[in-house]
Amino acid sequence: MHISIVTEQLRKRIPGGIGTYCRGLLKGLKELENDDEIYQLNGLTFVGEKATSLAWDFKLPLYKESLVKQGISSKQKLVHSTSFEIPPIKRVMTTMVHDVLWKSYPQAYTKRGIEWHDKALEKALKKSSALIVPSQRTKNDILNLVGSEVNIDVIAEGSDHVSTPDLAGAKKLLKEFGVQGDFLLTVSTIEPRKNLDRVVEAFMNVRKSLGHKFVLVVAGSHGWGGAMKDVPGVVLVGAPSLKVLSGLYSMASCLVYAPIAEGYGLPPIEAMMFSTPVVTSDIPSVEGIGDKVDPYDVDSISKGIYDCVADDVYRSRQIEINNEFIRDLTWKNAAKKHTDVWKHCLN
Repeated sequence: MHISIVTEQLRKRIPGGIGTYCRGLLKGLKELENDDEIYQLNGLTFVGEKATSLAWDFKLPLYKESLVKQGISSKQKLVHSTSFEIPPIKRVMTTMVHDVLWKSYPQAYTKRGIEWHDKALEKALKKSSALIVPSQRTKNDILNLVGSEVNIDVIAEGSDHVSTPDLAGAKKLLKEFGVQGDFLLTVSTIEPRKNLDRVVEAFMNVRKSLGHKFVLVVAGSHGWGGAMKDVPGVVLVGAPSLKVLSGLYSMASCLVYAPIAEGYGLPPIEAMMFSTPVVTSDIPSVEGIGDKVDPYDVDSISKGIYDCVADDVYRSRQIEINNEFIRDLTWKNAAKKHTDVWKHCLN
């Protein structure tokens, strides 16, 4: 097969979860070591020796006609869009739809943003031979929206994209912010749907029971909705590098991640890669495993934190369950399932 993958997200200043999907998918395709020729449509990195001929001039507008002609050869029969950035190219098309949060949590979007996403989904449905989604929940959400059966394949994302931990860098970062000893970690953009106010309140409620020796480290950039309040025992360290973040995952006593709404939710499965137990609400990335907390109930989150930190038997059992869960969550497996979908569409 000759497949072109739109990885325009990697050109953005903060690639985010879609950028992680792009890098992970390319990683998995490379690990498959088959005869497929895989190209990127942005010229940053590639799988396939001929991808250099497809490099785009970053100074020119995205999808300019001359670039489309340069970047797509006649032998490339299928284009996979990794987001709603769908190029105007007449090829067999598949599209990754990560979530429909603009419908389930519209308060996080402007009116214009909601209208754009509505049109983007309509376009994806019209142009794509198949949609790929990361969870059964997202598939159900789309079917509920469109009211009819469409070709949707569920492919869970991998968790083995995490970087090698920079423990020295993580320790240096913690020292800079005065963090000594044990800590809990939350990894999140600071915005209302991430539910950080309740997470902080739950942590403060249980901190005394834990002997005041723990602090809560919040790793992430500011999004929207106002800054977090200064709370003793809660430390904001900003958005660290991926290697330093891996170091924080590996050093944390547990990850606390309880958003109100989430498209997929990578932090819990990333933490699991380091055998770090997680306290999480019911989000798509961890469907079907472990105990979940109620993101609207501070007491529920507090209990989850206490059990995960203070109950050694519970903690060990959770780590065992999580390790089993992520065993098959590899990007190689995800890439193989993508290629199966592509072959089916081409045939």
